[in-house]
Amino acid sequence: MASARDQALPPSPGHLPFGVLGRPHGVRGEIVLHPFNADGTRLERLRLPIDVEIVSHGRRQAGQILTARAFGQGEALLRIAGADSREAVAAFTNAELHVARAALPPLSAGEVYVADLVGCAVYDLQGRLRGQVSSTFWNGSHDILIVVGEAGDEVLVPAVPGFIEELDLVARRLVIDDHEQ
Repeated sequence: MASARDQALPPSPGHLPFGVLGRPHGVRGEIVLHPFNADGTRLERLRLPIDVEIVSHGRRQAGQILTARAFGQGEALLRIAGADSREAVAAFTNAELHVARAALPPLSAGEVYVADLVGCAVYDLQGRLRGQVSSTFWNGSHDILIVVGEAGDEVLVPAVPGFIEELDLVARRLVIDDHEQ
């Protein structure tokens, strides 16, 4: 089954993938946001407006989130500048939302944005090069790194403790426990 992530463009420099826009809500132009990480940063707690990219059907569109409020189980209701009717926001259904990094709070020690792992060389615990992180996706529970080897083979690595043993963003290197022993 294809997801919105399968068809999305990577974020522009200065933006991070944040979630997928769902269905319109009400008649005044609100739309549901399904964040990739419901336990992560909440848009309604940030200073608004927020610059975003809305990515759909291989196209990128600049936008602004004017309002955000909590809704459902970790979701939010958003108002997007210029889309003030149910019909207008319906055009954004299933689009991916990329948020400007500058709008997000500073990371705590030891935290990274998963998008920053793209391009890192990946080694296993024995020191063998397994490949390079080519992309990531959210599986509904946690982020997954797609690691592509020299022969084109793919390894899916959960981006959670227990699988990622070491990370050095400066050296663009990470060590994984692939649990294949």
